[in-house]
Amino acid sequence: MAKSIPFFFQSRSGHIRLGYGNVSTILTREQIDELHIDCYSLSDFSHDDFVKAYSTPNKACTRLGAGGASESKNTVAPSG
Repeated sequence: MAKSIPFFFQSRSGHIRLGYGNVSTILTREQIDELHIDCYSLSDFSHDDFVKAYSTPNKACTRLGAGGASESKNTVAPSG
């Protein structure tokens, strides 16, 4: 039996989702921050869609790498 790998992606609605196998769930803004997800590393990330989905005009996704934090390595699946 093949093992599934968790992955992050941005859905068409602009939300960041955590996927595993053939299921996924929308992450809250707090979960994105706590998990230090670098949304800009997701393929086809749209900041405008993110702002619309999370209604956060003044704060974008966490940018890791500056200040000594390690870069996030996200496996990305097609959005949907």
